[in-house]
This record gives sequence, structure tokens and C-alpha cells, in this order.
Amino acid sequence: MECEYLEKKLSVVHDKKVDDYQKYFDEIDKELKEELVKLDIYLKEIEKANIPTFLEDDLFSFFIEPG
Repeated sequence: MECEYLEKKLSVVHDKKVDDYQKYFDEIDKELKEELVKLDIYLKEIEKANIPTFLEDDLFSFFIEPG
């Protein structure tokens, strides 16, 4: 992901004929930061979903008992 945003910066330097690249770089850095925050949220949710949970032993006893 970071490579993609570095390529954007290179593209700005190559394509734009301006002296002040910093304003463009700041916007690209802001976009990267937002994407990294989203990615961090996704990873935390995945980690949370993968934490094993245990159910009480008697919770499913009605499935086992003949009825």
C-alpha cells in the first residue's frame, strides 16, 4: 500500500510542473494515513473474530438428551 502512495508522489513530481510539491505530498500522505487507519480497524476485527470462545458445558445438553 505504501508503495502505491510513493508511486503517486513520483507521478506528481513527474507530471506536475510546479515548484511546490509539498501541498500535493501532504494530501497523498493524508490519504495514506486514512487507508492505514481503515486497514488497522479491519485487522483488529479479524483478530477479534479469530479469538476462540468457549461455551458453557450445559448449554447444548438439550441436543444430546433423548427427547
